[in-house]
Amino acid sequence: MEQFTNYCGWCEEPFQTEHKTKAYCSRYHKERAKQKRKHTSKVLREFGHCDIYPKSCTVCEELFIGTRKQSKYCSLECKKFILKEKNRQRDKSFNRNAIGVRSKLYFRDKGLCQICNQPVLIDVAYPDPQCLSIDHIVPISKGGTSSIKNLQITHLRCNLAKSNTLNYKYKHDPEATVSPQEAV
Repeated sequence: MEQFTNYCGWCEEPFQTEHKTKAYCSRYHKERAKQKRKHTSKVLREFGHCDIYPKSCTVCEELFIGTRKQSKYCSLECKKFILKEKNRQRDKSFNRNAIGVRSKLYFRDKGLCQICNQPVLIDVAYPDPQCLSIDHIVPISKGGTSSIKNLQITHLRCNLAKSNTLNYKYKHDPEATVSPQEAV
């Protein structure tokens, strides 16, 4: 494993580590720095400086003065980095679990579009309006999840017509509705 040389945030001595972002040479120095930040924060609040809070960035562990108690990031770059990382992790976990989801949904739904109740063609590719499309019963924008219970197969045209609505009535069949209770 690659070794990095960092300087301790407490004693400022160089130390070897396997982690690029490690800021302290020992757990003891990390705890001492944490106690100092708490003490500094307490002193500043006692003297009426309630609008500034000494903090440590959750991404780069750099000390900064926050203007709110909830401040977590020292800069906009650190905030964007953590948001990108969260999105990447979410996409990885969905794709990792998505192996065979299309076929599971196809057999569970008996090959029928769950909006118009017509057979879905699996031998046609994407641009065709009759091709298989996976639809969220309760849309993610409305608080739905990507669990298999909240997914259904539809035609591409039906999925696009439904968009992000909860109770969609198919134009040609007024009794075909999709209810949020089916997702649970």
